[in-house]
Amino acid sequence: MSLADFIKQLRKKPTPPPVQESGPELSAPTFKPGAAASAPAGRDPADNPAAVGLLDIVDSGWFNSGTGEICKGVPIAATDVVVDVGCGDGGAIKFCANQGADVIFLDINEEKVKSIEAQLQGSARGKLTAIAGTGEQIDLDDGIADKVICTEVLEHVDDPQRLVAEMARIGKPGALYLLTVPHEVGESVMKDTAPPQYFEKPNHIRIFTEHDFRRLVEGAGLEIERYQAFGAFWTVFFSIFWPTGSDFANPHPALVNWSKTWHTVLNHERGAAIKAALEKALPSKQFILARKPAAPD
Repeated sequence: MSLADFIKQLRKKPTPPPVQESGPELSAPTFKPGAAASAPAGRDPADNPAAVGLLDIVDSGWFNSGTGEICKGVPIAATDVVVDVGCGDGGAIKFCANQGADVIFLDINEEKVKSIEAQLQGSARGKLTAIAGTGEQIDLDDGIADKVICTEVLEHVDDPQRLVAEMARIGKPGALYLLTVPHEVGESVMKDTAPPQYFEKPNHIRIFTEHDFRRLVEGAGLEIERYQAFGAFWTVFFSIFWPTGSDFANPHPALVNWSKTWHTVLNHERGAAIKAALEKALPSKQFILARKPAAPD
């Protein structure tokens, strides 16, 4: 099933479950953006927290397969060179590869880089370049990228100023930058619910306020075009996830119930208004779209 078809399936209003005798609860599969997915036979996709999280982020303007936009107003073209710094499981770079772009993806985790490369071999239309072990210095030439992506990375590194400066260096004049870090509101909730290791190396070692984030990006000479706070679904999700000792493969019933509730909200006629209000109150992420200034005439 394609990503677009899976989103269409998720947008269907959930049907009430049949009355049945109690028994062992089925586990929900993991879903990563950019990959095909389906719910187990007989299961409502709304039972899958990761899938509902995908629908939520699509509704926030990301991963639009119909328009080829990785986020609202930012289409990925086959002529683009896209660099993903700290690619993780590769959701963003897979989306870009599916649009035909040349993609360069970097991560400190060599196994993840190799896994993404293997998944894209034979299906990507553009050139693939995989780089493992990169830290705050990026081993790429100046001015090569049309788009630079760095999501949920800067909170982990010792010197975020250096890393953003390196990203600015590798972009072409006029290049776009898609950058996210956790929001201070969501992180304040995690202080009371997540284990202590959450705020220790190699995890989150700093919290960015909006002011901090803007200053970091502008300090590298980039011009901010848009700021967005979002991700209320995940603030609530992880406030349950950590205390219940869950994982994505076997989520606690409270997480499944929360996912069903959020799925119902997203499909409600006033769902967009409800989501917008909660995004304002309980954001887990903050996003900046920035541009490298054009070369002077």
